[in-house]
Amino acid sequence: MTSTHKLSLLICCDEYPPKEWGGLSRSLEAIVEGLLLQACRIDVLSHRRADYVTECLLEIDFRRNYRVYWCRYPLCQPEDLVRALNVYDYDIVYVNGRGFAEFAIYLSTNLDKSIVYSSRSDYYEESSYVPGSFSARKARLQDAIISASDLILVAGHSEMARVASRYSLPPQKTRYLPNPLHPIFFHERAALPIRQERILFVGRYITGKGVHHLLNAMPKILARKPQTRFLFVGGHGEEQVVRLLQEAQANFPLNLEVKDWLALPDLVSEYFQSEIVVIPSLYETFGNVALEAMACGCTVVASSVGGLAELIENRETGLLVPPADSDAIAIAVLDLLENQAFCKYLGSRAAKRVRRDFSYSKIAAMFYDILIKQVGGR
Repeated sequence: MTSTHKLSLLICCDEYPPKEWGGLSRSLEAIVEGLLLQACRIDVLSHRRADYVTECLLEIDFRRNYRVYWCRYPLCQPEDLVRALNVYDYDIVYVNGRGFAEFAIYLSTNLDKSIVYSSRSDYYEESSYVPGSFSARKARLQDAIISASDLILVAGHSEMARVASRYSLPPQKTRYLPNPLHPIFFHERAALPIRQERILFVGRYITGKGVHHLLNAMPKILARKPQTRFLFVGGHGEEQVVRLLQEAQANFPLNLEVKDWLALPDLVSEYFQSEIVVIPSLYETFGNVALEAMACGCTVVASSVGGLAELIENRETGLLVPPADSDAIAIAVLDLLENQAFCKYLGSRAAKRVRRDFSYSKIAAMFYDILIKQVGGR
């Protein structure tokens, strides 16, 4: 690539713009905004459910300096996408999501395109690898695209070591790239009232997110702080976890509210109106919810696992607790509720740190450097 050539990038992702899938999609939108500052030429290819579009491929003008293409799901054939997108014009194809694994493998195998893939953790699905199951299919797709890709990006150091070990990858095939804060977190906002003693959970209602451990901590917290309010925001739940939420609502109708996924501006407002955010996950590659909550000045109580343990400095920018430990969650939350000065200290330090280190422009600049080196090394 010459010094006058503008890097041309095709980004393939499961959802764009972000609506349902939360942190990962928001991080990708932030990356796009940051790459535009680097004068890249960008096209985005995303899929939606078949009933959302009537054409095989639909081009959308996103009112910015890039284009978004939506294609029918299940995906049309790779050959159709190659013709429609003229993929020969792209220096690199960046794949963020396993939905485009087969397309990326086709580009690598048949057109020798450079593929950069953001690895998705399979931690939650490892126990579900039943032959023929959806999780087994996702595992096969991840295996195949990692083999076909020239470079694997991972958002956490511990997850990067895990991926390298699992797939026997040489050091030069993996790079660390943390997720960025969405630009909305840097907008000036009118002051919102902080709701004292309001605890927020954001995420999927699944076992791996540790929802049941927070629910088990609720009675212990309410025994000492009966005015405490809990808000759960999320969806895509497992039946047994949703049932536990419903039972908790019936037992604590005045203390527990449950909402479906929120549009990002509404979610940001909930962050700003919450004092404490609890992330009781059994594992996280990175921890987007923690990043967003910290940016809004919330104090985070999180499991000491994966990327959460890297993002949060215990008792300096949040509190870390052992995973799967409802007693520890209750103790940490009560510690904050009963020590407002300490709680505000942690939230203030956390906001300064993540806004400094995880801005979309800074992370996009890191990504741009990675892409430039990848193009030059081929």
